[in-house]
Amino acid sequence: MGASSRLARLLSRAWPEDFPARLTWQSRGPVAGLDVVAMPLLEDPEKLAALCAGADVVLNLAGVVPTHAARAGAAVDFADNSRLALAALEAAREAGVGHVFLISSAAVYGAADHPQDETSPPAPSGAYGRAKAEMEAAALNWQQAAGASAPGVSLLRLGNIVGADALIGAAGGGPVWLDRFADGRSPLRSYIGPATLARVLAALMARATAGQALPALLNVAAPEPVEMQDLCRAAGLDWQPRAAPATAIARLVLDTRRLQQLYRFSAADSRAAEMVAQFRKTEVKAE
Repeated sequence: MGASSRLARLLSRAWPEDFPARLTWQSRGPVAGLDVVAMPLLEDPEKLAALCAGADVVLNLAGVVPTHAARAGAAVDFADNSRLALAALEAAREAGVGHVFLISSAAVYGAADHPQDETSPPAPSGAYGRAKAEMEAAALNWQQAAGASAPGVSLLRLGNIVGADALIGAAGGGPVWLDRFADGRSPLRSYIGPATLARVLAALMARATAGQALPALLNVAAPEPVEMQDLCRAAGLDWQPRAAPATAIARLVLDTRRLQQLYRFSAADSRAAEMVAQFRKTEVKAE
């Protein structure tokens, strides 16, 4: 669900060719270069449930992200993240789907001096992170209330995705300004390349289809974090440092040991150059 998102379009280009199942993509309207079922998620629950009939797994990529807010200003309602997640869950239950993956975000953690694992309490510092934390709570409460009829639910707390982020994917012709902290470093983040993410999602979906139990909360990123300046160098971007404001977050790093028990990463998956190369192969032009 949510095939018109920038993330979905990157994933559709990076999806593993050996994935042993048929994918059905949903979007509110047509998506260039992708065969989709065009229908809204929030307007016709019966039609959405019918779309899910026969599916083993639902992956919901639909949501409201900060770039939407930048385009539309106050008109954007981050609470739609919860509404979209609950619509996906209800449709999956009605259709008898076994498992639903919902996209959350590392933004639920806020700033921290150490890597955040799935037991770390949410402490979001912005509206987007708060909305995702509220979506998580709503989904888990829904599952508990639904009882035996509920599908399995996994909330995927994504790190930054190269190409779907505001650094590499949305870079224009001018210089990119990066915060520089007192230690001379740029922001340190957990990132993942689009092809690596596609392989991770495909592996998780295969496990769910096989009936394997999966965690309710799962951090999703490459094992090693990267500095944003290293990504800019790898992408050949014109970037300039600026003094970091007091509100800037120096580190937001995910502990991915739980994910690494389910998926085997290569060393290259954590390298800036590899992540950028993956994006170049699947690039979607900025809107």
